[in-house]
Amino acid sequence: DIGWMYIRLFGLVRLARVRRVARKPEIRADKTTIDMDTVRAVVTHRMYVLANYARDVIKPVTHAELCGSESQCKRMARQARRLLVRSEGSLDAISRERLQAILERSQVLATVHRSRQQLQQVWERTASSQEALLASLQQWCRDAEDSGIKALQDFARSLRTYSPVTH
Repeated sequence: DIGWMYIRLFGLVRLARVRRVARKPEIRADKTTIDMDTVRAVVTHRMYVLANYARDVIKPVTHAELCGSESQCKRMARQARRLLVRSEGSLDAISRERLQAILERSQVLATVHRSRQQLQQVWERTASSQEALLASLQQWCRDAEDSGIKALQDFARSLRTYSPVTH
């Protein structure tokens, strides 16, 4: 984003210094089940998870649903992606109406949007017990895999490989 760009720009002229950068979760290809380590990694790296969700699920599904084979739809798909990625609390009334129209137009996009909200709810339940968090993440992955949307299924499978960073 633009804030990070300014920080990096100031860093180049030595007016600012980046002390810490968040680490990415460790991805272990041999891991196939969701356990407590997966839950910890997903909750700890939730912004990374949401960014991957936007890139790996929302972007390709939006393009496929809104564009089909049309080459002039990039602008429309980009606008829809921006609405789908933002939290509903940060949308104004006009943006909410546009989002609602997009979701009514495509059942697949509605499913992708609902899945994103449910994924966010997994780590918003941090007051719950560890077992409840584990169960809700496992349920989210099952629902995503049963959705029939390939990008969502692939993302759910990739979540299983997350592991906390070892020092």
